[in-house]
Order: sequence, then C-alpha cells, then structure tokens
Amino acid sequence: MGRLLSGDTDPNSSDKSSEEGIGDALADYCSLLSIDESQIDIFSRCDSITKACRTIVSHLYSKEERIGMAWKNVPVKKQNAILDMARLLNPLERGKSDGELIKACRNVFEAANCCKRKLEQVDIVREIDELSSELYIAINIFIVKMSRFVQYRKKRSMSTKVAFGMELASMMKSLNEGSDDNISRSASTDLIPDVDMTSASNNQNQNMTSIPAVPEGSILDDAIRQIENSSNNSGRRVEAIDISAALLILKARHRLSNRCLSDILKLLRILRVANVPTSLWKSRKLVNTQSNSHLHMKKQSICPSCKDTSSEVNRCTKCHITYQTILTTSSISIFYHFDIGSQLESILLHTPDLVFQNFLSPPSKRMRDIVDGVFYRNQLKQETDLFITLTMNVDGVQPNKGSDSSIWPVLIVVNEIRRRKRYSLENVILAGVWPGPKKPSRDDMAIFLKGIVNELKCLEAGRKFQLRSTDGESVEEAFIKVFLVSSCCDKPAQCLVQCLAQPTAKFGCGKCAIRGETVETEGGGHVTSFIINADETINPRSNDQYNELLETMKLNNEELASLTTDRDIKAAKLRHTESQMGLKGPCCLRELKYFDFGQSFVVDSLHNIYLGAFKKVILSRLKIAYNGKIFYMGGSSDLNEKVYSYDDLGPAEIDLNMTHFNLDIDRMYVIPLLKQILVINPYIKLLGSPWSPPLWMKNNQASIGGSLLPQYYDAYALYFVRYVQTMEKEGITIDAITIQNEPLSGTNNPSMVMHAEQQAQFIKQSLGPAFRRNSIKTKILVFDHNPNRIDYPLYVLQDRETAQYVDGSAFHMYRGIIEALSLVHDMHPDKNIYFTERGTNVPANLKTDLVWHVKTLIVGATRSWARTVLEWNLAADPQCKPHTPGGCTNCLGALTIDKNQVLSPRNPSYYIIAHAAKFIRPNSVRIGSNLIPSLPNVAFQRHDDERQVLVVVNENDRGSIAFKIRCNGHVYETSLNGGSVGTYIW
Repeated sequence: MGRLLSGDTDPNSSDKSSEEGIGDALADYCSLLSIDESQIDIFSRCDSITKACRTIVSHLYSKEERIGMAWKNVPVKKQNAILDMARLLNPLERGKSDGELIKACRNVFEAANCCKRKLEQVDIVREIDELSSELYIAINIFIVKMSRFVQYRKKRSMSTKVAFGMELASMMKSLNEGSDDNISRSASTDLIPDVDMTSASNNQNQNMTSIPAVPEGSILDDAIRQIENSSNNSGRRVEAIDISAALLILKARHRLSNRCLSDILKLLRILRVANVPTSLWKSRKLVNTQSNSHLHMKKQSICPSCKDTSSEVNRCTKCHITYQTILTTSSISIFYHFDIGSQLESILLHTPDLVFQNFLSPPSKRMRDIVDGVFYRNQLKQETDLFITLTMNVDGVQPNKGSDSSIWPVLIVVNEIRRRKRYSLENVILAGVWPGPKKPSRDDMAIFLKGIVNELKCLEAGRKFQLRSTDGESVEEAFIKVFLVSSCCDKPAQCLVQCLAQPTAKFGCGKCAIRGETVETEGGGHVTSFIINADETINPRSNDQYNELLETMKLNNEELASLTTDRDIKAAKLRHTESQMGLKGPCCLRELKYFDFGQSFVVDSLHNIYLGAFKKVILSRLKIAYNGKIFYMGGSSDLNEKVYSYDDLGPAEIDLNMTHFNLDIDRMYVIPLLKQILVINPYIKLLGSPWSPPLWMKNNQASIGGSLLPQYYDAYALYFVRYVQTMEKEGITIDAITIQNEPLSGTNNPSMVMHAEQQAQFIKQSLGPAFRRNSIKTKILVFDHNPNRIDYPLYVLQDRETAQYVDGSAFHMYRGIIEALSLVHDMHPDKNIYFTERGTNVPANLKTDLVWHVKTLIVGATRSWARTVLEWNLAADPQCKPHTPGGCTNCLGALTIDKNQVLSPRNPSYYIIAHAAKFIRPNSVRIGSNLIPSLPNVAFQRHDDERQVLVVVNENDRGSIAFKIRCNGHVYETSLNGGSVGTYIW
C-alpha cells in the first residue's frame, strides 16, 4: 500500500531501499536549498503540491528579494530541486505536470511585483507599522500644501528650494499662459461645491466687510512665478527635489494622473535631464522627506495603564511604563495632531475670499449661511476685535467598501470664507488623524480631541495673522480671535464627539433629551423611534442641561463605587441611564468659549434629511407609482432654490473645453436618490432637459431669457456630451434629452429662447455630430413646448440633415389641443412623439384634476401617438417651495413634503400617474378600442404577460355609466361612477 501511495508500482522493490532513496534525495535537496528538517515538516503540511511549491519559494526568497525578480532568474538546479521536493512531500499528487508546478512558483514572484506596482500607483510610501497607509494618503496632500504655505509665510525665497533650467521654466510658463486660456486656475477641486449663485448681489454683502481679492491665480500661480524667477539663477544646478516639486505643481494645476507624471519622468530621462528621479515613488518620497518639518506633526499614544497621552509610542512619558509589557504593538492606540495655527496663517495669507462680519448693520432677512443665523449673531456680537469662526468635522473613512479598518480625520473650515471656496482643499485645515485600524471609543475620542481643544483655546485669545493688503500686492497684520462654534458630523461620529449614547439607543438624540420608544419593525426586529407628540414639551440639549447631567453622572459614579453586589450594580445602572439622559462622559468641546453642547452640533442634512427621511418618503411612493416613466434632470429648473448649471464661471470667463464641468451639486442629493430609485425600479428611464445653458454662452449673460450665441454651439454640444458621459460613469443612463425646455418662453427663471431655425442649426452643426463621434445612443428630442405651435417641430424635422440625428418631438400641454400631436406624427411617421410635461397647481382639486389629466394626457396623448406621459413635478413643501426667484410659485408636487407630518400627503398628480404606471408596464403596446363620447378610453397590451389594460374616464358628474368590455370573445360588464377613473386589467 505504501508503494502504491508513493507511486512505486514495482512489486520487487524494497521498502527499505525506497525509504533510503527518499531520505537521500531529501538530504540532497536540503543541502542545495539550505533547508533544515524543521522546515521540511512545514512544507509537508501543505494541503496541495502547488501550495508546497509556493511555500518553498516564499521561504527561499523574502518579499523584498522577490520584487523585481522572476521564476526564470532562479538557477535551474534550484528550480528542479524545488519541484522534486514538492513531489516527494506530496506523493498523491505526483501526476501534476511540471507546467502546473512552475505556474505556482511563478505566481509567487508575480504577486510580489504586482504589490510593488500598486504601491507606485497610489500615495502609500511608508510601511504600515510606521504609519498606516490610509493616514498617509490623507496626509500626503497636506504635506505638500503646508510646505508651500510655510515657505511663503516665512518669506523664504523659492530659489533656495526650487531652481529650474530654462527648459522647465519655459514649459511651466507655456502651460500657465498658453493658448488654452480656459484651463482651470484652481489649486484643487472643491470638496463641497457652492450653490449660492447670488453671492455677488449687493443685498448679500450689505453686512460684510470684504478683504479685496488678489489677482487671479492664488497659491499655485505664486509658486510658478517664484519658479520662473528662480530659473534665471544659473548659480545652482537643478536637483531631484526641484523636479519633484515641479511635478507636484503640474499635477495640482492640471489634475494629472500618476501615470502621466511617470511618463513625464521617462521623457525627462530620454532628454538626458540631470538628476531626474527614477520613479514617481522616489519623487514623492523625496518631497515627503524634505517637507515633513513644515507640517508640525505630533505623533502621540494613549497609555493603556494611566489612560493619558504620551509623546512616545512605545512607553508612557507620564507613568513610565513600557507598553510591550501590557499590550502587543498592534493594540497600542496612536494618533496625530497637526498645528492648526500655522495652517490657518497660510489660509488667511492666501485667500481672497475672507469676509469679516459687521454686526453694526441690520441682520439679513434671508438665511443663506451660518453667519446669518441667530446663534452666530447673538453669541459673537459682544466681540470688539476682528474674529473668525470655525466648523469642525469628524468622521470615519473606510479605505475600501467592506473594510473593517477606518481612518478618522478631524477637518476644520473657516466660516467667514465664501462658500464657493470654503471647502476647497487649500482652505481645509487638518487638525488631527486617528489612523485606526479600529474605531475610537468615546474615551479614545475625548483624549484625541483634548490636544486640539487646547490649541483652539489658545487661538480664542487671539493672535496676529498676515492678510492680503487692499491692493493685493503686499501683506498687512491684523489681530484676530478664532472661535470654534459648530461641529457637523454624522450620527455615529457625533455620539463619540458629544459623548452620548449611540444614536439608536435610548436618549440617543444629540439635539434634545427625548427618551425614545422601542417599536417593532416589519422584519420582526426592534428599533428606537424618537416620536414627539403634539402636546409634548421638547427638552433641547444645552450648556445648562449638560452641567446638570455632568453633576448627576458624578453622583451616580459615587453610588456605583459604594455598591458591592452585581444585582445592586445592575439595578443602579438602569436608573442612571434614565437620570443621565444618554450622557456618557464629559465633552471636551464644551471648554471652548462659544461652543454650545446642543446648538453647536448642527444637523447633517445630507444624511439626516435628504438621504434619510426625505429619501424614505420618496422611495416608498416610487414602489407603487412612476413605473417605467421618465424623470426630469439637467441643471436647475424653476423648482430649485437657486439657478445653476454644470459649468458656472465668473464674469468674462469662458470654458470651451468644459474644463470646469462637474455634477457636484447633483452628487449631493439628486444622483444618490436616483441610484436608490433605479435599484427599486430599473425600468425607469431618465430625460435630461436643460432650462438654460451656462450663462456665459448666452447673449444676455442672464438666467432669464436671452439666446444661445452661435460661437458656443460646439461648446454647448460638448456640455451635453459631458453630461451624458458623466451620468453613465455614475451608473445612470440618460435615455433621452431635449435641447431646451419650453424654447418659446423667455420669462421663467431659468429660461432661454431658441427658435426653430436655431435649434435645427445647433443639432445638425454641433450636437448630432458630437453624439455620433462619441458613440452616444441617447435620444435627441426637439421642441418640448405646447402643441399650439406644431410648426416648430415640423420645421426642424423637415431639414434632413437635422432629422437624421433626431428621434422625435416632445410636447407640453398648457396651450393648444392634444390631438395636434397626431398631425406631427402623420407628417413624420418615422419620428416618435413624447409627452413631457403638464402639472397641477394649488389649490388642488382631486376630482377635477384627475378627470381632466387622465382624459387629456393618459388617454388623449397616448391616442395621439405619445410614447410617454409625465406629470410635473415630483415633490414640494407646503409653500410650493423650493423655487427660484421668478419661478413657479403654485406648482403642486405629486407629494407634499411636510416636516410636521409623519406621512406626506399624496396629491392629484400621484393618482393620475398611478392609474397608468402601476399597470401599463414598459414596452406595452397601445391596441385599438372604440371611442364613446361619454367614456374616453385607451387600451394597451402588456409585453411581458400579454394581458390587456383599459383606462376609462367618466367625466359626467351626474351619475354612473354601465358599459361592457368585449375582448377576444369574452364580455365583461361593469359600471363607472361619475367624475371618476377606472383601470381594468384582464
């Protein structure tokens, strides 16, 4: 049996000689591979021969040795010894071919080299045990930023750090001042975009004293000018650090990829430029080494014994205990603090967007920003010196989805910087980082924030900062006090910072001390619901309440210390939960002068409202209605709070190449909600319909009226291309677009007039060819206005050059007759008809609206060849808001979102669409049905199950009408009450 298992089929062979032969062979292999008997035992435990090969190779060559090495570099004798040893140790798998074993060995080297390539493609350049890779990714940007800031602040000439040859200086100059004047001059991408389009108005700035703007360019332009000046200094040769700094400036200005930077390095080496770094990895490492001293980073640890901070990471500087005697190295809590003051100095020195508040002027009647709030003005009006305020964010970031590790940065912004630049990277302060890998506890968070609070308390006393002078050419000093007044965190992070119970636990609300009630979920589980009755008094959290609860917690702790039995301790803890109202310990932010324990923790509207309650209300309705219909998108409409496009620029700026194009505003709320909708109903199709192009493309440079300038036809076509492509990258397919919403109306806000001749020319000259070049399948729809002007779509469609790109015509229904759609179809039967808008207004009348809309749209439009029916609009609040200044003030949504009501009221548009969308599924076909004057109707056959659907309207208020339905030899008798609608399916 032993011989059979070992593959020895010779019955005359001797067991003893076989064992001696195997032993001799193993001894030879051990000698050749420098392996001892204990290691052979490890290899023999591998559960497969391929794993044994990989284990042997990994033992012979360390990870560092395998990088840059391949299997073919292993000597042939060693290769044979590895394969033969694996076969001897796994006799049952001797049938494996050499090719399979060689592939297993080769994979060990390829895996190591793959890891190296990944490390070069990202910003991770330190070992994980020294500083977590996630932390370094976050810090890397700030290292470079702070290096430039501090050099400028200390008025240190860039020539002492960066000097370029004339070739590099010329390249930088051409990139900065070349023919493409539309390239962004921003040093970074806004983390949170500005949607306040009225910031230039006199009304908004009436209470503000501005620091005049410096000439356009900011930090990167300053650095480039310094580089150009230093290039004239031929006394110092170009070093590797100079080239590395230039690459970073190029990356920031032009948003270059790491691959592009690597190619630039290769090009410089081909041109034989001296001292070029051999790789991007080495270039980054060089800059990091040179710049570390400017970040003022403090690495600290939390002592597991005394629970205090230590400036050393291996031992406590307070109790002098060595950590290894208590915990393993990986269990030691380490965090980082960064100098807030030096970062703030750099921001105030460079920003042209700082606006100091003037409390002598009357307050604004509109709430546009935190500075307009009552809390802000009441708390800070006693300050006589110049001051600025800060908002802090603490949150955990996962390096990738599903990861158990997280990094917790503390970020701070200046509230007095205008919103359009407040969240730009160059204006964000990195106060600290908790690198993980585990989430900090409440005690950890308190210790972590303590150092940050201490520095903020020093800044409250005030210090001198350098600001841009009024002429923008020099700097002047000003004494400024700095106050942290608010913190915006999501619920899990807020409970750590505020030191409260979890947001799903009793007393888990950070705004009030409501207890909450346990309710059962549909799945049989339980959650805590913070329900407030109409007659219930809300107990908001405040500093006074916090002080009382802190004293209560002190007494409770004394009581616990006096108890001895587990039963008594457990009962006491239950009582303490009620008396402490969720407070788990001191909140260190309370030590700051103007930080309120309740009001200063502001609502995270993204998670709590738009992706919370609002999302649930909308999605719950969408499970029933809007089956397979089209939603409006494409910049702002008149039902947005403010007018915006996806490429808004300053005065006299243009962007022919769509360098500034972005969907950041829609990424905040619209896109996440659409993704959730598409998960529930993937058949829903989306229509993009702009109400106005970017203002710089229009002849009146205004959001109301005007027309598209012909010189920007190609740019506007590229605008559409970018929109469709960017949405596709988000996983959202745009099924169709219209060129202009209501092109014959120029009075709404926003709006634009585009006559038929202009639309035809734009499509055939620019948009159609642009879509075709980019292989975009999105349908192009013309017109998109009332059927009283069918001459418009007929003119566009009669132009063959234009018609080749057009799928069909879109119609609204505010003037004219719906039957006119059939005339357009009869003239161009190869082009489709789409009905894209009619809304209901306040005051709502369900009976009247339901009958008219179903008769005219569901029945009339589809019988006139319309492939879609849309009701305008989805949702509004009880005041029909939001809407733009000059927008629709009485448009009633399908839902009314009322914060004072648990269930949002459903309005006529909801029921109008539901009669069709719930039963007429996508790809259904309209079939014939006879018309009865007293019973307007339309019939469909569904594609998926071939069932028939009939929608019938009885517009006679005087009584019900009995009728019969005959189909496929079957007869159904029924009746329909007066003033009602019925949908029948069989």
